[in-house]
Amino acid sequence: MKPRIFNEEFNSVLMIMSKKTFTRPVYFAFFSVFLQFFTLSQARAADIFADVKFIGDGSVNVRGKFEDGFAPLNERNFYFLLGPDDARGRIWDVRLIDSAGAEVRFRELIPGEYLADRPYSEFEYKLRINTPDEVLSGHKSSSNRDLAVLYFDSLLPAFKKGGSWVSARLRLILPLDWKLFSSDAVSANEIDIPNILKGTAVCGRHLRSREFQAGNSAVRLVLAGERDFSDAEVEEMIVGILAYYTRQIGRLTAEKIQVAVVPSGDPARSGRWEAETRGSSVLVVSADMPFRNQSRQRLHEQFRHELFHLWFPAGVDLVGDYSTYYEGLAVYLSLRAGVELRQIRFDDMLTTLSTAIVNLQDDMLRPADRSRIYSLGTLAAFTADLSLLTRSRGSRGLFAEVSRIFKLYETRNTRSNRRDDGEVVFRQAFGFDVSETLSRFRSAIAETGLEFSRGRLRISSKLNGQQKVILRKIGYNS
Repeated sequence: MKPRIFNEEFNSVLMIMSKKTFTRPVYFAFFSVFLQFFTLSQARAADIFADVKFIGDGSVNVRGKFEDGFAPLNERNFYFLLGPDDARGRIWDVRLIDSAGAEVRFRELIPGEYLADRPYSEFEYKLRINTPDEVLSGHKSSSNRDLAVLYFDSLLPAFKKGGSWVSARLRLILPLDWKLFSSDAVSANEIDIPNILKGTAVCGRHLRSREFQAGNSAVRLVLAGERDFSDAEVEEMIVGILAYYTRQIGRLTAEKIQVAVVPSGDPARSGRWEAETRGSSVLVVSADMPFRNQSRQRLHEQFRHELFHLWFPAGVDLVGDYSTYYEGLAVYLSLRAGVELRQIRFDDMLTTLSTAIVNLQDDMLRPADRSRIYSLGTLAAFTADLSLLTRSRGSRGLFAEVSRIFKLYETRNTRSNRRDDGEVVFRQAFGFDVSETLSRFRSAIAETGLEFSRGRLRISSKLNGQQKVILRKIGYNS
């Protein structure tokens, strides 16, 4: 018998993102021990260098400086990407220093954004990253007494060079019994980050790791705590899912991958989880489900979604915001993978797609609502798959089109200098704009023997031969 997915609401399935003037004229030696690190590190290319020291109260103290010759786009701005609500009350003791070692006065425009009186070249601040309930986040830097999840775009100030985000070299000063794991690590406590938007790390006590090969990629698996799944089961899931997507899309660009699965810190078996993929790093922060089998099924579901992102968007050179497309692809194609890998039933896939349709028909959801965006992308991907299979009489569907795009734009394709807009590329591949999804969906299901009524997507009682061919391509009778 095929295992049945633990059903839940689609929203949960998809949610796999005063002006003060400082006038104190203080001149001081900003770095002491820090200078040694900079002296050793500046031979290596980076735009900024920083020490990140963990403090016992759940905060970090960050001291940084610019590489010689580097200056950010706006030399007087000092700001964070946290947003005012997240930054409020979490950032304090900010100091800015000029090249002569003199303190630079500044004023706070809004929480997390400051305007200096003149250009600066060094900076220092404290940032609180622990959470009141000790539950870790999977989307931004957070910590508890045992673990820390670091996303460097929510830990470091935001600097740009030209039109690109800066690179950084960091030294992490951790509690004595903590270990650091990062796909960008160059030593036990140093990290080279080519792009601060993509840099991540996991650190803490009682972390363990294992390394294995999955296709052409070396995978480091980082785990913590006793969970409802064994380390070997987690490795088997990763290897199987990466092999599946490699067959369907093409050989993965990343030669080294880090996958971290850490407990959220939620004491209840709530199933609460968050996950994110940045560059070649995948992070799952989760609490176990009420039953062991549910926890294993949930982890497989999380991996099917997050590991897809190693191909899109991480493995391609496409520009612009096309997240509606790649998040929709991740949800829909992970459902396809779940059916073909016998983790869920075809009816479970139809149930999830039905909830996406209902979400889009819900007038209470705003256009920018995250659930609506995911639902739109998912239904657009499903509709495109049906349309492509119908036009090709079942010979070429969405996976074939995604594979074509990946091979054309993959980051290791050095022969190509293409930097095309992702939204345009996928709109052409789908054959329609996502704004047309609902109308296209209705005609697509009519042609393929599906019907939607009373909030449920169903297979028609009478299918012709061609419709059966198409439905089998997407998992019917698997």
